[in-house]
Amino acid sequence: MADDQTTAAASDSAAADKAAADEQARVRAEQQKAGAVEGATSVAEAVRRVADAAVAAVQKAPVTGASSDFHVTGTPGGSIQLDASSTGAFGASGTVKLNGAQIHTREWSSQRIVGDLPAGSTSGMVEVALDADTIRRGYLTV
Repeated sequence: MADDQTTAAASDSAAADKAAADEQARVRAEQQKAGAVEGATSVAEAVRRVADAAVAAVQKAPVTGASSDFHVTGTPGGSIQLDASSTGAFGASGTVKLNGAQIHTREWSSQRIVGDLPAGSTSGMVEVALDADTIRRGYLTV
């Protein structure tokens, strides 16, 4: 009988320890979320900080699969060149954007695009919009 009580007490203690550890983990996660906006003087600043952190995470993420079906090279103040890994990847026409800003294109074929890369351009996401439903993405490092 004493062994049963000891076993039950140990089981209750282990369950309580697990519950306490789970609660501590939940509190730590909430504190980390709050840390993203710690020191913000307004809601707008807090939102900006969270958005900046999200953009930074996306920019650091590797581009893989269908998102990396072309190679990008470029020099600010010079040209940007996109070379597709497969024939027909770029279609007949579309638009090219770097970090959301449209790039003037000078040459467009199904496998290669050449455009003007404005001075001061920075590394970032390159998007080729072929139509409303087809967008190909790559990353330019300058």
